[in-house]
Amino acid sequence: MKQIIHTLCIIILESMLSCNSQDNDLKITEYVNPLIGSLHGIQSSPEATRPFGSVRLTSYKTGDTITALSFYNASSPNPQNSPDLRFLPVINKPDSSSIPAIYTKQNYTTFHQEQAHPGYYGITFCNGIKIESAVTERCAIMYYQYPPGNTHGLVMDLTSPQASDSVETILWKVNNRTLEGYSKSLHIKNPEQTFFVIKFSQDCNIMIGKEAFVPLKNGKRFKAQNCYAWIDFGENTNKILVKTSIASTNIEGANSNLEKELSHWSFDKVERDAKQAWKKELQKIKIKGCNKELQTTFYTSLYYTLQTPSISSDANGNYKGLDGEIHSDIQHIHYLVNPNWTSLQDIPPIFIMTQKKRVRDILKSSQYEARFTEKTTDMTPTDFSIINCQYVLAAMGFHSTNPSNNQLQLGTPFFEKVIIHTAPDKRFIITSSKKSDSHIYIGEVWLNKNKLERSWISLEEIMKGGKLNVELINK
Repeated sequence: MKQIIHTLCIIILESMLSCNSQDNDLKITEYVNPLIGSLHGIQSSPEATRPFGSVRLTSYKTGDTITALSFYNASSPNPQNSPDLRFLPVINKPDSSSIPAIYTKQNYTTFHQEQAHPGYYGITFCNGIKIESAVTERCAIMYYQYPPGNTHGLVMDLTSPQASDSVETILWKVNNRTLEGYSKSLHIKNPEQTFFVIKFSQDCNIMIGKEAFVPLKNGKRFKAQNCYAWIDFGENTNKILVKTSIASTNIEGANSNLEKELSHWSFDKVERDAKQAWKKELQKIKIKGCNKELQTTFYTSLYYTLQTPSISSDANGNYKGLDGEIHSDIQHIHYLVNPNWTSLQDIPPIFIMTQKKRVRDILKSSQYEARFTEKTTDMTPTDFSIINCQYVLAAMGFHSTNPSNNQLQLGTPFFEKVIIHTAPDKRFIITSSKKSDSHIYIGEVWLNKNKLERSWISLEEIMKGGKLNVELINK
């Protein structure tokens, strides 16, 4: 009997250990909470985005109210100057004599619930409309669910969010399910142009206008400043899918994005693939020995760190350079980076540790763009979420005080164990040992079983793989 109980205990223990390991892998994306915004004083709205993706989809707010779903180009050198596409689902037909009435008689500004996880953003309005969205690297898919018995419509807001600017849009209807066009800011410095393709899951009637709506027929073009489009899906079905792509290069680039990344209509596949892409990146750093709150803080910070630099080349390999011209490079993916990132010393250590292949493309992109630095002195630098990056580094027990020497100062790790996957076949493991919670000071440090007689470690040593043990003491 004792032997049976002993055997059962061993089986249960092995099962628990196995489940814990698998559970940690499966749930790593659940430790990311986009709804709390970027941490450490940086506020932002939850977005559907992929690791280093060129597009993002989020709520568009006027004050504290949500007035649309905004799809924008995150890889623009001047994102505030790059026109976005704003989508507003409505259940009442607009008054063709007064387009602004769309925004006054709809109870869309009151939303009931927001949901967000890596690669996904959803919102439910109090009038019963529900929107779900997910993204690839360069495209987005939106799933609109309308309450039964209503008109099922979608308004595209092609105006400028800035009162001092106007957006000129040229829109043409390819067929009953496809729109193409481009928008350009007119009255601001360094304007950006956005090319887009929009496809609907069913036939629809499209009207467009600035002051009043007029029908847009197949093969026809419409040009105006600060205009709106009304897409009428009828009442046959209350579930509509919309997929779209934007590019800074041309219409061909936007179409190529859809063809190569989103040729199907499966929302679940896009959401699942996005979650898997985030899991792949997030699990390159695994932490153990902390509560769920600290895990959420760490992985949410890592999530924001891995959003930039953004891919700026389309699926054809074309990209808009800082000189305003279109360039092509099919040998590597082009990223929007600050031009002075010309060596490894310029790259944040987190990227060097976990993004070996991507770092090569980032450096090539930076070196290419450096040719146009003098022509673009007013360019807004790329946001690399430096504060989040520094937090992630500090939580693992490292501080980058002098990037030029490629050395990291050692600090107290937040976790009992950190596993950094520096390559598919290499790991660098950090462990910290202490007798009690009051042991927070570094006593001794051992690197690969050799006592470390210095207060720093090099990135080269980390990249080789190995083990670092930090023994903590109570002073």
